[in-house]
Amino acid sequence: MIARLIRWSIHNRFLVLLATVLMTGWGLYSVAETPLD
Repeated sequence: MIARLIRWSIHNRFLVLLATVLMTGWGLYSVAETPLD
């Protein structure tokens, strides 16, 4: 199962990069929008 996931990631580098950028952006947005006391 892990080998299959790695193989898929190698063949779909653009999708992996896109998902990484989107998740990073979402995380940064969440940190910026979280109110602090």
